[in-house]
Amino acid sequence: MIIDYKGETYEFPDHTLNHLDYRDLNRKLQSEITSSILTILLKDMDCTREYSCGRPMMTDYPMYARHVQAYLYVISSIKDDSDDEVVNINIRANKEKWIGKLIERHKENLLFEQNNPYTPPAPKKKQVKRGKIAKYKTHDLITGEDAYLLEDTKTKKHVIRKNPDALDKTKKSKVETPLNMMTFNFSKK
Repeated sequence: MIIDYKGETYEFPDHTLNHLDYRDLNRKLQSEITSSILTILLKDMDCTREYSCGRPMMTDYPMYARHVQAYLYVISSIKDDSDDEVVNINIRANKEKWIGKLIERHKENLLFEQNNPYTPPAPKKKQVKRGKIAKYKTHDLITGEDAYLLEDTKTKKHVIRKNPDALDKTKKSKVETPLNMMTFNFSKK
């Protein structure tokens, strides 16, 4: 979409509003002041905001194009067909002021995006549970035998064993005496 403003042309991303967008905007126009709707749309089109998870708005996002179209629809809904010529002049001047604010916001966004190219945030590393033993079965290429690798995730130390039971014997086993084998002596010494 191209807008001619004060002898200069400005290109905006093109987007077609659907019936839900029109219904929402018409509902807002009936219940709110036009200037507050335009201010909120301008604030939402601010591409200079940046959070740890990324940028919520950029000029090449479809939501940006939708906001531009909604902004222009709200401006076009302002009626300037009054009988009083002074009122019509004021309304037209007010429309020009709001279009000027839109163009200023768009220029600021383009300049910010040109000077600060977007780099997506680095993905977070998965944290390994500490103190666990990771158990792997590998194949020794030199001897041709199976090898068993035990790695402590906390200390990053590892041990290679040839015993296939090494994966199960990571915990110390207790030797228990059956109850019928136990003897009790209650005599005093």
